[in-house]
Amino acid sequence: QGIRQPPYEIEIYHKSGARRRFITIETPVFNAKGEVVAVEGTSRHITEKRKAEEQLENYRRNLEVLVEERTAELKTSRKQLLDIINFLPDPTYVIDTHERIIAWNRAMAEMTAISAATVLRQPYKTILEELFPDERPLLIEQVLKKRGGDDARPVAGDTAAPWGKHL
Repeated sequence: QGIRQPPYEIEIYHKSGARRRFITIETPVFNAKGEVVAVEGTSRHITEKRKAEEQLENYRRNLEVLVEERTAELKTSRKQLLDIINFLPDPTYVIDTHERIIAWNRAMAEMTAISAATVLRQPYKTILEELFPDERPLLIEQVLKKRGGDDARPVAGDTAAPWGKHL
């Protein structure tokens, strides 16, 4: 009908029995009257390309499974660590690399009368300034200075206990 067909894939079996894949494009050829007199076609061998694409897709799927498994393991580990921190008898808090409180155990909540829900994800300095309004540095600040100077950042998992150790 004179309409160019979209590319399509075909499979051809070689005389050896091997399956080969081709992408084929067909274009009509017109005479002076505008009638289709022939169809010109081009086929390109894409067997290796498709094999590589399939292999990459398998790798991607396997990687997604591994990422999901590792994420689940990390969530479980994080929960276990937070459970341990929560049941420590000493008041304890944990800050992340952005200086936010990520754990505030029940002993800390009892000592300060501030619930974990109130302080989680808050900057630790804001919360501790309310508890210790004087200018003396906190133990965590001293640790951070020793690690890398005045602008040192905390490392995930750093803990500090401001009671009795307020310098």
